[in-house]
Amino acid sequence: MGQFMVTVSVLAAYASDADNRKYINPREHPKHYIDIDNYPSFQGQCLIPQTWDSVVLLYGGSFVIDQGIFPCATITSYVSLVNCFLWRD
Repeated sequence: MGQFMVTVSVLAAYASDADNRKYINPREHPKHYIDIDNYPSFQGQCLIPQTWDSVVLLYGGSFVIDQGIFPCATITSYVSLVNCFLWRD
């Protein structure tokens, strides 16, 4: 972790960029929350589908976006970050 200490001020300066983007870009806001209690299957069984395609198929894209997509956005960001590290030598 020592190598990150060199850039700690830069990391700190940009740490809240995603939160700031949610006020500028309407597509960013749903990535910051999920209202899981609004899913009928969660209310009845404490479960929701585990993939983007399956939850959209069951509830529709508009409903899913309106309830927030935090888990999917997190996975997408994680996969992107892993791919960035794999690409570099």
